[in-house]
Amino acid sequence: MAYYRALLVDDGSDDSTPLARLMAAAAAAAAVSAPDESADTEQTLLALLDAVHTAVQSQGDAQGIYGPFAHRSESVGMESVEAVYRCPWQRCLGRAESDVTEPRPRCSVTGLELLRERLD
Repeated sequence: MAYYRALLVDDGSDDSTPLARLMAAAAAAAAVSAPDESADTEQTLLALLDAVHTAVQSQGDAQGIYGPFAHRSESVGMESVEAVYRCPWQRCLGRAESDVTEPRPRCSVTGLELLRERLD
């Protein structure tokens, strides 16, 4: 949270900022447990998350709050795969398992081993 507050120059004193509105809505949603309102609450929270994501990106964090895959279950240009190898610093999209030929693929920028993750 400190990272996003600093990036957005948001000390929490202005209730109209995207981050403050998201925090208030999340707190309100946690306090209410009415199942008939859950779909509306979910849509509201998703819209507020999108607003914070856009604000974070506009301040120079290209991955925003969603990371490299944004609203997708797979990255652009990759076919659906069982596993992917992710960049340990989240600087690039990594590689699909089918693109990996060595036993432990390494990042071409940092030299660190890529992180293997299964897609669900």
